[in-house]
Amino acid sequence: MTQKKIAIIGECMIELSEKGENIKRGFGGDTLNTAVYLARQVDEQQLRVDYVTALGTDSFSDQMIAAWQQERVNTDLIQRLDNKMPGLYFIET
Repeated sequence: MTQKKIAIIGECMIELSEKGENIKRGFGGDTLNTAVYLARQVDEQQLRVDYVTALGTDSFSDQMIAAWQQERVNTDLIQRLDNKMPGLYFIET
């Protein structure tokens, strides 16, 4: 069987949220969440899930890519840009 491919295109941001007295850091965004949840549900031999975005060359961007690879999201189509960083947002509940 030939492996099919799907590319999810969008932006991921650094997500900060309160957890008691501490701040929790994660990565989020609608398109990233779609890529991760899809990759979790399929056999990677049948469907390859690519995430297409642009990130910086900073350590946060490196951490994002490592986290996505652990979720079996293919990161070969990510463009790396010097002197750029991911966006940041804070969730307050």
